[in-house]
Parts: sequence; structure tokens; C-alpha cells
Amino acid sequence: MIDSNDTLTYSTAGNIKREQGAIEFWVRPNWDGADGQTHFLFEAGSGWFNRILVLKDGANNLRFLMWDSANEYGAGCGVGHWKSGEWHHVAATWSETQLWLYVDGELRNHGAAKPPDAIGTLLSIGASVESRDRQANALIDEFRISDIARVGNSDTSRYRVLVADSGNNEVGLHSGDCACATALL
Repeated sequence: MIDSNDTLTYSTAGNIKREQGAIEFWVRPNWDGADGQTHFLFEAGSGWFNRILVLKDGANNLRFLMWDSANEYGAGCGVGHWKSGEWHHVAATWSETQLWLYVDGELRNHGAAKPPDAIGTLLSIGASVESRDRQANALIDEFRISDIARVGNSDTSRYRVLVADSGNNEVGLHSGDCACATALL
């Protein structure tokens, strides 16, 4: 559970590939989707440019945002119907030219994008990197970072998955012939 006092931060080095990848997790918010509040679910990098962000914004949209050195790219969808205590699966994935946002197994939005030109030194699960606020106020489970874009029917038989392990305060590497590798946060 990531409440108003919690932050999980990790080094971006070796844990996220800025050129392409996927961030996937289950979330059970302790808020209704129409609460008008901002809740950070994932952020890599800091400042305004050269970062990756997944959040529920104050306009009650789930947003996947990415910035290069000069431009913002994004995909979003309304989540005003979400209820506190309900589970939802979120998958944000990107390539060198596109990004996609999946919610509960359905493609909700996609668009043209360029990945960050560089990425900051930290990533955060459930809060902002810089100010360590705007917590998710949610249970986040089965969080994983893949270093390939995982889109639709993409082949997932060989890939590298990074899994957050809050009990040991580390992100672990799992690779090989696996369909998933997960850890409870």
C-alpha cells in the first residue's frame, strides 16, 4: 500500500530502457476515479522534459505521458467510473515512434511519440520523483518494467523483466522463457 507517506524510488540505471519498453501493474485505488485529485503511479526522470509518467490527473483521466528534450507526448482515458477498492490493470508501452495505453486489457489510446533523449537517475513507484508527493494512495501489485514494447499480440516468450521488491528495497532482473515475473509491493 502506498499511502500519503510512502515512496518507492530506484535507480533508473539498468532498470528502464528509455528507447522502448513497457510498464505494467495492477492498482487498487483508495479513491474514486472522480475525486478530482492527482495521484502519481509511476515516474522516471525529473524536471519537465526527458521523463516518463503514469498518473491519474485532477481531471479524472489516467494518463501516460512522455517527454523528449522539447515535446510532450501522451495517451489518456477517463477513469471517473473507477471506484475505491476495485482492481484495474494498467499497461503503458512505448517504442521509438509510438506509445500505447491499455487499461483492463483494452487499448484505450495511442499516438506518435519520441522517447526521452536522456532520463534522470531515479524512478518512483507511487509518488513523484522530485517532490516525493502526490502519492498513489493505492495498492500496487505485480509491477513490472519490460525493456521491449509489449503491444497487442507481441511475442513475449523471450524478454527481460524488472520486478520491484519493496521488502528487499530492490528491483530484480528476471529473464528467459517466462510469461511473467511478479512481486507483491
